[in-house]
Amino acid sequence: MRGVGWLGWSIREYERICARGKDRAFAHWSHAALVVSGRGHLVEVVHQGVMLAPIEKYRGQEYH
Repeated sequence: MRGVGWLGWSIREYERICARGKDRAFAHWSHAALVVSGRGHLVEVVHQGVMLAPIEKYRGQEYH
């Protein structure tokens, strides 16, 4: 996922500085989550800790 807030931007910038070679392409993404149900519930780590969230939270954002 590609976070749109200041934290996502900060993570991508740090990754761009540190990544070299082929790994630099992954600096496009700032977040990862795991789909854990057929209804689209995600487990993700956010600045508040580990959370269970609906995939709808990311509607309108870029994810793959």
